[in-house]
Amino acid sequence: MKKNITVTGALEKIWNTSMIPLLRQYDELKKIETTSSSRLKREELPLLRLTELMLLRQMNRHKEADALCIKREKQFNNIKNKLYAHRWKRMKLVEQMRKNNTATAAAAKALADEASANNWIEEELRALFLQHLIEMHQGHFALALETAQQVKLLAQKSKNEYFVLQSAWAV
Repeated sequence: MKKNITVTGALEKIWNTSMIPLLRQYDELKKIETTSSSRLKREELPLLRLTELMLLRQMNRHKEADALCIKREKQFNNIKNKLYAHRWKRMKLVEQMRKNNTATAAAAKALADEASANNWIEEELRALFLQHLIEMHQGHFALALETAQQVKLLAQKSKNEYFVLQSAWAV
């Protein structure tokens, strides 16, 4: 990895939705960690660990993710980078939905609004899709369909192939 490529920039490539297999993304994360360990800034370490947590969850390695989350939760709660703090809030909402189904569509909508206000289109798509899933699980099918349409339109507008495909399955 070249010196002029920041760790945060490299992590952003992993966070961008793509069709790259998760295992390959995880290997890339580990490569970033080993090649950059001596250059890591204090604020970059939580971002690296949060990225690892996201990938572990996506690969359904929940025991490892839970252990990492317990070990680093205080650190994650104090992330100063606005984008990564937003991602941490979304990940906590996903866990609420997965574990005890207490996640609300209003909380996901608030995340989508925050992402929209900051012009984070990818994060807005993720939050809207999460809102769609919550509405589906709560049995609000008309609202879920409406939210899936919002995802589809925003994905088409931003040319995000991944969410265009996700919204096609959702409708």
